[in-house]
Amino acid sequence: MSSPIAFTPQRHARAARVCIGTMFCWTLAVQGLSAAEPTLVMLDRDPLLDRAIFQRMASHPDHHIRFAESGAASSNVDWEKNPDKPWYIEAQRYGGDLVEAGLLTNNPRLVDLGWTIIDWGFARQASDGGFGDTGDPFHSTSFFVEATARALLVARQLSAPDAEARAEHYGPKLAAAARWMREPRVIDRGLKNNRPYAHRRWLLAAAWGEAAGVLHDAALDEAAEQQARDGLALQQGDGVNPEKDGFDVSYQAVGLLMAERYLTVCNDARLRASIRKMLSKGLDCELEKIDASGAIDSAGSTRVNSETGRSGAAKTVDHKAIVFSLIYGAKLLNRPDCYVAAERVTRNLRWIKD
Repeated sequence: MSSPIAFTPQRHARAARVCIGTMFCWTLAVQGLSAAEPTLVMLDRDPLLDRAIFQRMASHPDHHIRFAESGAASSNVDWEKNPDKPWYIEAQRYGGDLVEAGLLTNNPRLVDLGWTIIDWGFARQASDGGFGDTGDPFHSTSFFVEATARALLVARQLSAPDAEARAEHYGPKLAAAARWMREPRVIDRGLKNNRPYAHRRWLLAAAWGEAAGVLHDAALDEAAEQQARDGLALQQGDGVNPEKDGFDVSYQAVGLLMAERYLTVCNDARLRASIRKMLSKGLDCELEKIDASGAIDSAGSTRVNSETGRSGAAKTVDHKAIVFSLIYGAKLLNRPDCYVAAERVTRNLRWIKD
């Protein structure tokens, strides 16, 4: 486990501020949530998330993701300059992050930028609902479907003035993409490719579950539940959700985050209870890699530092996914230890200062 925390007077003061800021959410978790889990927005409304992620994203979106005026994002910026390289629809998922942050910080310009990035992706949607020659089509589309559905759900939950107009505009496109993913010729190959990666079960659960919430699609809801059950079956006794037969500090957090997002839309009470148990064990495993200073130990991870990403650069730790998963877990499971760890990580990264 992580090293004990030395509580100086300054740390006592910071801990008090954290506890005051999150007391309502932890009380909500203690009360059981037997009928339903918190919404995405209830999880997002958090002082640490606001300071460390949403406000920083609103101030400097280019620090969060590289994008072009056209709406191309991440590696797709390079593809526009050199179409001989592959492009990936998943790179446009960052539009969903920007919409979410913009709505929560009341920043219309950031919201518009997010939708522009999502539009760039849908402009390349083929007539069958897929995305033509995008690389790694099934997995890549999973990310984009999740991000688009999440943006639409957050807009609806915050009663954004254009929420229903956005849902009407993007709903058919989202439905077509989700339907394409579930075509036999697509899903059979996609699920086969997903087998070594536990986080991909939770990504699909979140993508289809959130899309089902937007579209009121019972078949998608059922498909999401099946992916969640498959994800539950993969967890090891020590809490590891395996990636390539082992633990990866980054992908463990990505999977937990996607499971937490799915939990907010899951309609099966027994399944929700099982997911909460999985999250508790999985978060314990993640906490072991975070020391008292907030530094994250990636040594021994099966994918970080040993694989390259879409840009060709070595994969690094996804700090943002780790912070999100810890804060959401703290609020869903009444785990102050996760919240304290999240604060340590953000201070170590200098995402917050005081």
